[in-house]
Amino acid sequence: MIGLDSSVLISALAPSRLSSAGQATSTGQNAASNQSPEARRTALRLERASVDAPWRGLSDLALPQREARVAQVGRDVLDGRPALSDAQRRAGAPGRPDTQQLFAAWQAVDSLRGLAYLAQDEKISAAERSRLQTRYGESLPQVRDFLAGLKLEDVIVATGVKAQELESRFALRRGTSTFTTDVLHTGDRFGAVAGWAGDVTFTITANAGQATEKVVEIDLAAMGAQTRTMNSVVTFINRELQSAGLLTRIGAAELGRAAPAAGSTTPGPQQWGLRISGSTTEPITFSAAATNPAVTLASTTASGAGELVRLRETGPESRPLTALGQPARLDSEIPGGFTARAAVQDAEGATYIVGETRGAIDGAMGLRGTCDAVLTKLDATGRRLWTRVLGASEAGQGFSVAVGADGRVAVAGAVTGSAEPATRSAGGRDSFVAVFDANGKEQFVRQRGTSADDEARAVAFGADGTLYVGGRSRGAGPDAANAGGWDGFVVAYDTAGAAGFERRFATSADEGVTALALAEDGGLIVAGQEGGRASLRKITTAGQDVWAASTVNLGGGAISAVHVSGSDIVIAGTANAVSDLGLGGVVAAGGGGGRDGFVAKFSDGEQLTADWTRFVGAAGADSAGAVTIANGKVFVAGTETPPGAAARTYIAQLDLSAGEQTARQTKPSGAADGQPIGVFVQANGASVLDRFGLPIGRLQLGDSQVLTERTGMNAGDHFFVRLDGGAPRRIEVRADDTMSTLARRINGLLGATGDALAVSAPNGDRLRLTAEAGRRIEVVRGEQGRDASRILGLSPGMVARQAEPGRRETIRQDAPRVLALEFNEGLNVADAKAAADARRGLEAVQLKLRLAFDSLFDTVDPLAARRQAAAQTPMDERTRAQIAGYNAALARLGGGAAS
Repeated sequence: MIGLDSSVLISALAPSRLSSAGQATSTGQNAASNQSPEARRTALRLERASVDAPWRGLSDLALPQREARVAQVGRDVLDGRPALSDAQRRAGAPGRPDTQQLFAAWQAVDSLRGLAYLAQDEKISAAERSRLQTRYGESLPQVRDFLAGLKLEDVIVATGVKAQELESRFALRRGTSTFTTDVLHTGDRFGAVAGWAGDVTFTITANAGQATEKVVEIDLAAMGAQTRTMNSVVTFINRELQSAGLLTRIGAAELGRAAPAAGSTTPGPQQWGLRISGSTTEPITFSAAATNPAVTLASTTASGAGELVRLRETGPESRPLTALGQPARLDSEIPGGFTARAAVQDAEGATYIVGETRGAIDGAMGLRGTCDAVLTKLDATGRRLWTRVLGASEAGQGFSVAVGADGRVAVAGAVTGSAEPATRSAGGRDSFVAVFDANGKEQFVRQRGTSADDEARAVAFGADGTLYVGGRSRGAGPDAANAGGWDGFVVAYDTAGAAGFERRFATSADEGVTALALAEDGGLIVAGQEGGRASLRKITTAGQDVWAASTVNLGGGAISAVHVSGSDIVIAGTANAVSDLGLGGVVAAGGGGGRDGFVAKFSDGEQLTADWTRFVGAAGADSAGAVTIANGKVFVAGTETPPGAAARTYIAQLDLSAGEQTARQTKPSGAADGQPIGVFVQANGASVLDRFGLPIGRLQLGDSQVLTERTGMNAGDHFFVRLDGGAPRRIEVRADDTMSTLARRINGLLGATGDALAVSAPNGDRLRLTAEAGRRIEVVRGEQGRDASRILGLSPGMVARQAEPGRRETIRQDAPRVLALEFNEGLNVADAKAAADARRGLEAVQLKLRLAFDSLFDTVDPLAARRQAAAQTPMDERTRAQIAGYNAALARLGGGAAS
């Protein structure tokens, strides 16, 4: 990587070989302040003419020579050698501190540019590109920090942008006091709503279980012969709520127009839903007397994002509830590359989905690293309630999620770097588990690792709150060496996060734990693989074996899910070219000889009893990814790929006792198919409330506004500000900070220099910094891994305002000129196009550094001076070459040419 110790860089550039004029200027700096302005300008011009800057002569080189020079810079960086230009080796840097630092900065950026130049070649190998990208990624923060640390006297260089105000790019979504349903009616608001006909009764309870509890029975029969329209039903319900003394109100919400008819340009009819305006002091709950089971399928979309589809559990006539609500789609809620990995449902029908994201979350909050593990909670209608990220310093992925009886939620996965500031990586990727309460407040995070890669792939809560985490590791455990390849493990944590037993499963082949479930007697069911065989074990709470079983070699397949209900255990997975798993019991339906999904049912006891096995695929390649037991039936979800057709997701319903298939349905038409990540049955999930788009249970409104709860920030994360060029001052995030309290504390530090505000934006609250007239505020990144400005999306840069006309300036009139480098940290060299963009961006930074150098010698804008000189005097060859160099740089940037 680039070793950017400023003393080394500047000393490497320091050998001075100035002309006599340059020497006189250098040695006479102390007396320069006594010169007349004209004499000083003359001396400065003489000095500039004598300086052989590192970029001098580039425009005179033939194109092949320039390309060779840039390529050599990149190779010097890769080989760890300092990259000095021919001009610097020939003449060195002058003695003035400002020019020494600007030359060092230009050369540091030129080293990055050399890497980008090499990487823009589409013909380089994948290994070489990976090497270039790695070195670029390692070197980028060093160059950034070097630029941010420049201490210049006669010019101010801001690493980022220069603006009159600086606003965070990301926003924190505000809590809401309203709930809006999906489309319930299309047409006139005074027309009858078809879904509200017939017997419609439900209950609204405010402050359930409290001394102030109030129960309101809603029965539309009390409306008599009145037509049940959006308007009349809303008026009726609100009258009932008001009579009970409640603050909650329901209104008709316009949800846009339906799509126009085919071939028509006329907008479709108006669509309507309900909007509930509640109060945080009056929590409300919905219930219905008559309910039916509902099946929820959690799966991924074609892009990998999560999706929920609900179906009535009524046998072969199962139909999707899309007439009452469209599938919940998380790719629109969590943009930026969200990938769903696993899902779980709690007793109230809320669904938790875990995965990872490479972009902004929760409105638009940024990440600490390149990607992070993310957990999101949706209510029974598919409405997103909250989203949380791990806060990994480099990268995190979520692979499994579980909900405890007390409402706690656990996420398990893998992390590169640290999962929280108090932890350090043991080497490679480490496994982690993070626990949150039902409102998304983090309880604890535990990171576990060896010197090699580790991953947590399964997690489950015991009845006593003990947390069990399973996965695989390539490194040695605390009491055993690695046996070769991946070894499986299970580790336990108590309710406070203290580690308990650890059990390893190791042979010379690959092992791993893929699913966990709690047995009726409190034992732990462990599903995974040992070599090429799928394995099923039961261990005690001390980690000792009760029984174990394994399948035949699955040909690369594996167990993907396990579910326990009483003494019944079911597993689901995929096998290749296997017609019998070899577990014993009845084979209800054998495999088709290709890739097939399977379900196997067992009875728990002192020994494991295999009851039946059924392969559930259709013709073509199939899989089974999720399974559950409910109402004497087994529900399994997977993918099927009929010959000549695209893959589609299915749900199959099997008889628990014999494994016979009693119903099967593919995902509703129009929903993009991916992979199933969970299937759940809620006993009272379907009711008349579906016709109103309302959830059974408590209606959750709002969310925490605490930054450390809603984002990847931790207490102690920070950034710096410089006021009027002074020393950096630390802005630190506290555990209870909201956007507003953080802004107030920054204001106290800024004083008369400027203002910090938490401003409302359409997608949430942003942080805005504004400087007073004649003052300047510079934002500087925090320490690597603890930088709060990155998560806020607050770009490093300078906030500066000119003094207002007629107002006395608070800094001197001849204050140093401020130049913003606009150094873009988001550029990379991952492919040829990205590398070309990075090269152009770095050349723009270099051009700004050259302008900063020129500003040391010009009393007016250097480009303006060139234009004036060009208009008044003939150009000599040196001037022509200099302007040609500027024109070439501007052309590369796509910004036109100087004249």
